[in-house]
Parts: sequence; structure tokens; C-alpha cells
Amino acid sequence: MSNEHEGHRSRLIAKIDKNALEEHEWLELLLFNALPRKNTNPLAHKLLSAFGSIENIFAAPISKLTAIDGIGESIAAYLKCIGKFYEHYRPGEGIAYPSHFETAAFRDYVVKEYAHRRVEVFDVYLLNKHTNIIFRKRFEGLSENAVSVPACDIAEAIALNKPSGVILVHNHPSASCKPSKADDDTTKKMVTLCSSHDVLLCDHYVVGYKKDVYSYHAAGEMAHISKEYSINAILENSERFAEATRRQREEAEAMRKSKEAQEARLEKLKRENEKMRGKIKEDHILHALKGKSFYSSDKELPF
Repeated sequence: MSNEHEGHRSRLIAKIDKNALEEHEWLELLLFNALPRKNTNPLAHKLLSAFGSIENIFAAPISKLTAIDGIGESIAAYLKCIGKFYEHYRPGEGIAYPSHFETAAFRDYVVKEYAHRRVEVFDVYLLNKHTNIIFRKRFEGLSENAVSVPACDIAEAIALNKPSGVILVHNHPSASCKPSKADDDTTKKMVTLCSSHDVLLCDHYVVGYKKDVYSYHAAGEMAHISKEYSINAILENSERFAEATRRQREEAEAMRKSKEAQEARLEKLKRENEKMRGKIKEDHILHALKGKSFYSSDKELPF
């Protein structure tokens, strides 16, 4: 193992007593014993990406763990053993997040879970029809204020777990809970994504570093965004846009035909006018010819 990796492990171990480890770092530490001579960071991220959280990794069957590239039977058994050990000796603790969603209790939970974090995380909580939380998918940033939220991974989690509702939670490590434009844009995109799966986006919580919390639902923004950006609203707007475009095209076509008809009438009037002018000119010439005397006497013409 390189000195760089050894230094990284030492830094992680030093953070244990400070309780300053992020979720992927806890998993790295657990994997140290299973892979003593390898960098466990990529594998930790790969597991979290596949299962969403450490508790879901512990709950996964060995067959699903070994389906992950880099996880053999021994590592899968090691992780499963840790999960079973935790279940057996800490039965009262339950999983890391609440099993049921209730507004006041969940607000208290997100303050405790997110306000202290120094790196931005974005969590997706899936709820069944009884508002029980059945799954959590976590996305972590590579820096203090950056987090990547791939829509395809969220869509996959929704498709696999078939929830009735979704709650989003993310934190601002060094700012208030006031949503940014990026937060608003993410909420709009998630409304569209969830509604396309016939799932309700219930709320989006933003947690500030001073333990302040913003709820899109409580602020009335969720209803407004859902009305504008749900898949049904988009389709309705698309239909209205298509209908408006059709009417505009019909009106433009009617105007074109009216213009062509007007030009044809003007052309006809122009031709009739020229014809009339030619007739008047011809009449004038004939009149002038009839009035002109070719002979000075009144004798009959010789023909």
C-alpha cells in the first residue's frame, strides 16, 4: 500500500474520536480489515451508490453484495456479520433514520443529522402509502458546497422500491437554510421525475449550519412548483402550446391566403383599369378620326 493511502487511513482513524466521519468514511474504516492492503475509498462509494446507505448495505443479502464488482464472498460475509452483530447487540437503536415520517419529529431529526455536517449531502427518503420510510439514498459532494444528484440513480431507486412519496433533504455546510436557485431548480426537476413515476414529492428540507431548517412544503413553494412542473402540468402546457401553435399557424395561413386574394383582386382591378384606359384611348382615337375631314368638298367618296 502506498504512503498516500497509509496517510489517508491514519487521518480517518484520527477522526473517529472526534465523531467527524462522513458515511462513506465509516464504511472505508470497516473495509480496512477486509482489504488491509488496498484503497477502500472507491469500493465504499460503489457500495453506497448501489445500496444508498450503510444500513441498507448491512441489510442486503450476500447474493446482492457479491453482485457488486470488487465484493467477493468473504467481504460480503464480513459486512453481513457486522450488520447482524449490530442488530443483535443494539436492538433498541433501529436504523439510522426514522421508520415513520411525522413532520415535527422529522424536522428534529434532520437538524441532528445534517446541521453538523461540514460536507454537503443530498438524501432521498422513500415513503410507502402509510408514510413509513422504506429506503434512503444518499449522495455526497466532493467538496464543501458541491454535490452531484444523478437523476438516473434516483429513478432507479424509485423503480426498485415503488414508493408512494419522496422527501428530499440536503444541508448547507456554511450557509443559512435559505434555498439557492440551484436548490429551486433541483426541486423542480425532482417534481417532474417523481410525477413521471406517479410518485408524490412531499417536501424538500434544506438544513443550515446554524440548525435552521427550510421546508418547501411549509413555505407553500412545493404546491406551487408541483402545479407548474409535474409531468401532467408539463404535458398540459405542451398541449396548450401545441394548440396555440396550431392556431397561430392557421391564422398565419388565413392571413397569407387573404393577402394573396387581396393581391389577386388588385391585380384584376389593375388589368381592368388598363383595359378601360385602353378602351377610352381607342374611343378617343375613333372619335378624333370621325371628326376629321379628309376632303374639302361634300362630294361622295370615290369608293
